[in-house]
Amino acid sequence: MSISPTCKRYSVLAALISLTFSVSAQQQVQRYTGVVTDQQGQPLKSARIHLHGRQQYVYADEQGKFSIQAPTNAELHISAAGYGDSFVTVGDESQLDISLTAGGIERIVVAASGIHKYNLEMATPVSVLATEELSRRTEPTLGETLKYEPGVHANYYGPVASSPIIRGLDGPRVRVMNNGLSTGDVSRIGPDHAITADALTAQQIEVLRGPATLLYGSGAIGGVVNVVDNRIPRQLRANSETKLETRYVDVSDEKTVALNHEGSGNNIAWH
Repeated sequence: MSISPTCKRYSVLAALISLTFSVSAQQQVQRYTGVVTDQQGQPLKSARIHLHGRQQYVYADEQGKFSIQAPTNAELHISAAGYGDSFVTVGDESQLDISLTAGGIERIVVAASGIHKYNLEMATPVSVLATEELSRRTEPTLGETLKYEPGVHANYYGPVASSPIIRGLDGPRVRVMNNGLSTGDVSRIGPDHAITADALTAQQIEVLRGPATLLYGSGAIGGVVNVVDNRIPRQLRANSETKLETRYVDVSDEKTVALNHEGSGNNIAWH
């Protein structure tokens, strides 16, 4: 038995119509209404209800109420600032009551100090001499103390006048600082003058090299040397402390004496 072409066309058309009705039934659009609240039952205004997979969303009003059209079996994404997200798959029930749980908010803590920090944390490369290493290398002058650091040499104008040379630059091109403040002495323009920052009483000496030195001005193009001591006490001491250091060099008959006394009393600290 043969089937005419006309009958075949009608059969295909009927199948397509049946498939269309089937898909339409599966993707039936329905309006869903509801309320978004927190765990205490308080309405969350401006909560966002987003139809997952589509550019369709609404916001809850002052009472936390919302209304959105979505196909059955669609997924709704509910979010609010400071709360954990919730995903709800809708069905035949048109009324939705959604409760969000308070979530942890990421905190960004920015800490700053009005007092200049002694170590040059914001710039690299930096070399630091402190504690036992500083005690072993300490010389009567700052230049002699730092001459074994990488890229650092020292000029010598007698027992008390020696300045650091950093990468071939010295004088006004190397900034010498004491506790983060420029010494302001004439050793930067006269190499035969002594540097007021005393290496013998230093707690820490920092040497900064490279382009980061420009943070300290054009006068620091060669480098920066920061001598840290307890000249400005940070806190009152429970007990006073006295440190005496003597040196003698027989070749040059060089004699050096350094005395450091620190203490406090009646809310007054001294160095």
